[in-house]
Amino acid sequence: MNAGLKKFLSIFSFVHKICPLCVMARKFPRSRYARVLGVWQKVCPFCTIYRVTR
Repeated sequence: MNAGLKKFLSIFSFVHKICPLCVMARKFPRSRYARVLGVWQKVCPFCTIYRVTR
């Protein structure tokens, strides 16, 4: 992977880490809110890149 792509992926991954919606879903994974947000996480580019880079 080149340096530019790594930087791009790390920035998108960081956005997911600080997103208040995602933080609440990770904090309470069994809540109804987390299940609803799970649908959004399938199409969110930040969530997708976070899962790929983990």
